[in-house]
Amino acid sequence: MLSSTIITKGKTGSYPIDILKQKEWGADVKMLSCKVDKNNILTNGDSRETSLAQKFVGTGISLDDMFKQEKYQNIINGWTSIWKEKLINVKAENSIDKVYYFFFLRGGIKESYICAFEVDIESIHTDTITQRDENKDIKQSVFLNGVIDEKYGNFKIYKAKKRLELRLKPKNLYDDGFLVTIPTQTPNKEDIYQLVQDEKKFDEYMREKLGKFLDYSEI
Repeated sequence: MLSSTIITKGKTGSYPIDILKQKEWGADVKMLSCKVDKNNILTNGDSRETSLAQKFVGTGISLDDMFKQEKYQNIINGWTSIWKEKLINVKAENSIDKVYYFFFLRGGIKESYICAFEVDIESIHTDTITQRDENKDIKQSVFLNGVIDEKYGNFKIYKAKKRLELRLKPKNLYDDGFLVTIPTQTPNKEDIYQLVQDEKKFDEYMREKLGKFLDYSEI
């Protein structure tokens, strides 16, 4: 069991990991909502988005100006470097070998899901991450090739929020056996309201749920 060797780290700002297994691995925990039909069954729609990197700096040109000049590959290269450096730094700072993303996917009223991805940091490279669409089709976002199989999700650089975002395709992940199903115990509206109003309570709630998952699962 993993729970006795897990440390939860209070994330500050954009620090890349929430959970640390000392000298071994760290994980960034994300919560995303899924689209379901009237019977609470997963549909083919994308999940909501989550941010993987922010603060576009270092190029000497603002992100807005680069969009105006249609320097899309330069934008991709800048974000790729920011994301990779962020992950390399967290590995060095914590003396860990691996970095994961843990996703809690909120489904219907009966069940939700958990999945995990190991990040291949060496594969995050400007030679392989490219723009998906033609220049004429790009408006407010640049979608990326070379990060995740498009069957399971998509990456994009979102101009308005100035961040690198990921959306998953939960139904495809479920159909191919990548999701762990967990029963959903629906709290009443008053409990939900109180939970989201108190950051400390929400953090404790998420740590408790994650701890239960780690007690009964192996990575």
